Amino acid sequence: MNDDGVVDERALRASLRLEADERPPRLDVATLRAAAESRTRLSLPLLLVGSLAFSILSLAAVATGLRLIVGVATFVASVDPVSAAVVALTRLAEQLDVVLVVATQPAVPIAILTCLVVAFYYEHYSHMEKTNA
Repeated sequence: MNDDGVVDERALRASLRLEADERPPRLDVATLRAAAESRTRLSLPLLLVGSLAFSILSLAAVATGLRLIVGVATFVASVDPVSAAVVALTRLAEQLDVVLVVATQPAVPIAILTCLVVAFYYEHYSHMEKTNA
């Protein structure tokens, strides 16, 4: 057996030892605690715009919810149950039509899924090659 490629274990361990100036600095707990406790100060205009946007979005959500509740209540109150069931069934059938088209003609969705899988594996293995290089 040829031992030219074999390196002495002691020499290998000595070469992997870090010098004093190469060692990473120790973590200072007091500095970390001070950094965690310090809070970044946001400017007053930024806080004002943020709270104004949040208020507007909250009011829009409440208004949309109330409008939906009123719409459903008037629909239920003004329509007899059989008519409401027929309308709901036809709207559901319209939405299911898209699913049925995909189920009967699956070539395009299968091609899209295949492209996604190939792209994922390509990115995964190209990243692995860069990491291993």
